[in-house]
Amino acid sequence: MEKQIRLTRSQVIARLRAHAAKHGFASFESLDAQDKLVLRCIPLYFAGLVAARHVAGVEGPPHRKSGRKTGPKPGGKPTYVRKRAWSRKRVIDELRRLHREGQSTGWRDLTAHGHSNLIHAAQLYAGGLARARRAAGVSTVTRKRAGKNTWSKQSVLDAIRARHRAGQSLAATHVPQDLYTAARSHLGSWAGALAALDIDAETVRAKKYTKEVIIDRLQRAARDGNDLRAKSLARVLDLKAVH
Repeated sequence: MEKQIRLTRSQVIARLRAHAAKHGFASFESLDAQDKLVLRCIPLYFAGLVAARHVAGVEGPPHRKSGRKTGPKPGGKPTYVRKRAWSRKRVIDELRRLHREGQSTGWRDLTAHGHSNLIHAAQLYAGGLARARRAAGVSTVTRKRAGKNTWSKQSVLDAIRARHRAGQSLAATHVPQDLYTAARSHLGSWAGALAALDIDAETVRAKKYTKEVIIDRLQRAARDGNDLRAKSLARVLDLKAVH
């Protein structure tokens, strides 16, 4: 798999400022057209584009006043139909439509298929893409990974037991993310999963995550639409082990 390029927070701010200096402002549309990498990295550090612009000290797009409306002539047909404005309801309806059509509603896939405006509207009207999906009652993605089976309590215990027998690390910061998440889902916590197999969590605990593991898990969480708040991140990271 091709490694995703990831900007640091400082690089995101610097590129936002450079973009605004060149174009006069930084908008979702201008970034989508000129600097998709910045747009993709913003959710890793900020609640949305508005927050990122505030920190960078750059302006958003200027307010445009519509021209004088004369309307269609009596008996005539309108020559222009204004596109319906975004709202919370429209965001939810659009997510449900895509879900019904079998399309992924993950952040990366929506961006790749030209639905950047939907992501932006979800941030403005629904508190973020993850919350909008929950309100719409749709799953994170409709795409299924080949060869992956749904985790059960027994399969979690079997996987942990196999790692233990093979002498592999059982520290929460070292095990695969899907196993860690499934253990929390079926057994309450990673320590609880180890206790079910009479393994002392303290004897396998690592001091902290490596930088690479943290970056990888944050990137995966962002791609899956995680709002990157502490409560949401706790599902994929043992926050007590992050220093």
